[in-house]
Amino acid sequence: MSVKAINAFQFGPSFRSNVARIPSMTGVKGLNHIQNWRFSVNALSRDENVLPEVKEAIDATIADLQTNPVDSTLLAQTKSNIKYSFLMSLDDPQNIAETLSYYIWVTGDPNSMNQYYDTFMNLTAEDVMATAQKYFQPERLTIATISSKEEGGIQ
Repeated sequence: MSVKAINAFQFGPSFRSNVARIPSMTGVKGLNHIQNWRFSVNALSRDENVLPEVKEAIDATIADLQTNPVDSTLLAQTKSNIKYSFLMSLDDPQNIAETLSYYIWVTGDPNSMNQYYDTFMNLTAEDVMATAQKYFQPERLTIATISSKEEGGIQ
Protein backbone atom coordinates (compact mmCIF):
# COMPACT_ATOMS: atom_id res chain seq x y z
CA MET A 1 0.00 0.00 0.00
CA SER A 2 1.22 3.47 -0.80
CA VAL A 3 1.83 5.66 2.22
CA LYS A 4 1.38 8.91 0.34
CA ALA A 5 -2.07 9.55 1.74
CA ILE A 6 -1.74 8.17 5.25
CA ASN A 7 -2.89 10.74 7.76
CA ALA A 8 -1.87 8.63 10.71
CA PHE A 9 -2.11 11.27 13.37
CA GLN A 10 -5.89 11.26 13.04
CA PHE A 11 -5.73 7.86 14.72
CA GLY A 12 -3.86 8.90 17.85
CA PRO A 13 -6.29 8.93 20.77
CA SER A 14 -3.38 9.47 23.13
CA PHE A 15 -2.68 12.78 21.38
CA ARG A 16 -6.17 14.07 22.07
CA SER A 17 -6.00 12.99 25.70
CA ASN A 18 -2.45 14.34 26.17
CA VAL A 19 -3.30 17.71 24.67
CA ALA A 20 -6.65 17.98 26.47
CA ARG A 21 -4.86 18.13 29.82
CA ILE A 22 -2.79 21.19 28.79
CA PRO A 23 -4.38 24.45 29.95
CA SER A 24 -4.86 27.31 27.47
CA MET A 25 -4.89 25.15 24.34
CA THR A 26 -7.13 26.79 21.77
CA GLY A 27 -6.74 24.38 18.92
CA VAL A 28 -4.99 21.28 17.69
CA LYS A 29 -4.98 19.94 14.18
CA GLY A 30 -3.52 16.55 13.43
CA LEU A 31 -1.10 15.64 10.73
CA ASN A 32 -2.13 16.50 7.23
CA HIS A 33 -0.70 14.94 4.12
CA ILE A 34 0.75 17.80 2.11
CA GLN A 35 2.81 15.78 -0.31
CA ASN A 36 4.31 12.32 -0.18
CA TRP A 37 6.94 13.32 2.35
CA ARG A 38 5.38 16.03 4.48
CA PHE A 39 3.08 15.97 7.46
CA SER A 40 2.30 18.72 9.93
CA VAL A 41 0.95 19.14 13.41
CA ASN A 42 -0.47 22.54 14.29
CA ALA A 43 -1.19 23.52 17.88
CA LEU A 44 -2.45 26.88 19.12
CA SER A 45 -2.20 28.15 22.67
CA ARG A 46 -2.69 31.44 24.47
CA ASP A 47 0.20 30.54 26.80
CA GLU A 48 3.65 30.11 25.27
CA ASN A 49 4.84 28.37 28.42
CA VAL A 50 2.93 25.21 27.51
CA LEU A 51 4.83 24.66 24.26
CA PRO A 52 7.21 22.10 25.80
CA GLU A 53 4.17 20.15 27.08
CA VAL A 54 2.62 20.25 23.62
CA LYS A 55 5.81 18.86 22.09
CA GLU A 56 5.86 16.12 24.74
CA ALA A 57 2.25 15.23 23.86
CA ILE A 58 3.14 15.06 20.16
CA ASP A 59 6.21 12.91 20.90
CA ALA A 60 4.17 10.57 23.14
CA THR A 61 1.54 10.15 20.44
CA ILE A 62 4.15 9.38 17.80
CA ALA A 63 5.71 6.78 20.09
CA ASP A 64 2.26 5.26 20.66
CA LEU A 65 1.57 5.12 16.92
CA GLN A 66 4.95 3.47 16.33
CA THR A 67 4.45 0.70 18.89
CA ASN A 68 0.71 0.02 19.20
CA PRO A 69 -1.79 -0.85 16.48
CA VAL A 70 -4.66 1.59 16.22
CA ASP A 71 -7.98 0.37 17.62
CA SER A 72 -10.04 -1.08 14.76
CA THR A 73 -13.23 0.75 15.80
CA LEU A 74 -11.41 4.07 16.02
CA LEU A 75 -9.79 3.42 12.65
CA ALA A 76 -13.16 2.69 11.01
CA GLN A 77 -14.77 5.75 12.60
CA THR A 78 -11.88 7.97 11.58
CA LYS A 79 -11.91 6.74 7.99
CA SER A 80 -15.64 7.36 7.83
CA ASN A 81 -15.24 10.83 9.32
CA ILE A 82 -12.48 11.74 6.85
CA LYS A 83 -14.49 10.50 3.88
CA TYR A 84 -17.84 12.05 4.76
CA SER A 85 -16.40 15.33 6.05
CA PHE A 86 -14.66 15.69 2.72
CA LEU A 87 -17.78 14.84 0.73
CA MET A 88 -19.88 17.30 2.75
CA SER A 89 -17.37 20.05 1.97
CA LEU A 90 -18.13 19.65 -1.73
CA ASP A 91 -21.41 21.51 -1.34
CA ASP A 92 -21.19 24.00 -4.20
CA PRO A 93 -19.42 24.38 -7.57
CA GLN A 94 -16.79 26.76 -6.17
CA ASN A 95 -15.73 24.34 -3.42
CA ILE A 96 -15.60 21.50 -5.93
CA ALA A 97 -13.45 23.55 -8.32
CA GLU A 98 -11.09 24.74 -5.57
CA THR A 99 -10.67 21.24 -4.16
CA LEU A 100 -10.05 19.61 -7.51
CA SER A 101 -7.67 22.36 -8.61
CA TYR A 102 -5.62 21.82 -5.41
CA TYR A 103 -5.14 18.14 -6.17
CA ILE A 104 -4.24 18.91 -9.78
CA TRP A 105 -1.79 21.58 -8.60
CA VAL A 106 -0.06 19.24 -6.12
CA THR A 107 0.04 16.10 -8.27
CA GLY A 108 -0.79 17.05 -11.84
CA ASP A 109 -3.41 14.30 -11.88
CA PRO A 110 -7.14 15.08 -11.48
CA ASN A 111 -7.77 11.49 -10.38
CA SER A 112 -5.37 11.88 -7.44
CA MET A 113 -8.23 13.16 -5.30
CA ASN A 114 -10.06 9.85 -5.70
CA GLN A 115 -6.84 7.88 -5.19
CA TYR A 116 -6.14 9.82 -1.98
CA TYR A 117 -9.48 8.90 -0.41
CA ASP A 118 -9.39 5.34 -1.76
CA THR A 119 -6.10 4.94 0.09
CA PHE A 120 -7.79 5.97 3.34
CA MET A 121 -10.58 3.47 2.89
CA ASN A 122 -8.06 0.62 2.47
CA LEU A 123 -5.84 1.70 5.35
CA THR A 124 -5.07 -0.86 8.07
CA ALA A 125 -3.78 -0.46 11.62
CA GLU A 126 -0.54 -2.05 10.45
CA ASP A 127 -0.21 0.60 7.72
CA VAL A 128 -0.54 3.35 10.32
CA MET A 129 2.07 1.78 12.58
CA ALA A 130 4.53 1.09 9.73
CA THR A 131 4.17 4.66 8.46
CA ALA A 132 4.78 6.11 11.91
CA GLN A 133 7.86 3.92 12.30
CA LYS A 134 9.25 4.89 8.91
CA TYR A 135 8.51 8.60 8.70
CA PHE A 136 8.05 10.01 12.18
CA GLN A 137 11.73 10.11 13.13
CA PRO A 138 13.45 12.82 15.20
CA GLU A 139 15.95 13.58 12.43
CA ARG A 140 13.05 14.42 10.12
CA LEU A 141 11.39 16.80 12.57
CA THR A 142 11.19 20.53 11.96
CA ILE A 143 9.67 22.74 14.64
CA ALA A 144 8.46 26.25 13.88
CA THR A 145 6.87 28.55 16.44
CA ILE A 146 5.32 31.96 16.16
CA SER A 147 5.83 33.90 19.33
CA SER A 148 5.73 37.45 20.65
CA LYS A 149 9.15 36.88 22.20
CA GLU A 150 12.29 37.77 20.27
CA GLU A 151 13.71 34.35 21.06
CA GLY A 152 11.44 31.52 21.98
CA GLY A 153 9.87 28.35 20.84
CA ILE A 154 10.87 24.86 21.78
CA GLN A 155 14.15 23.08 21.29
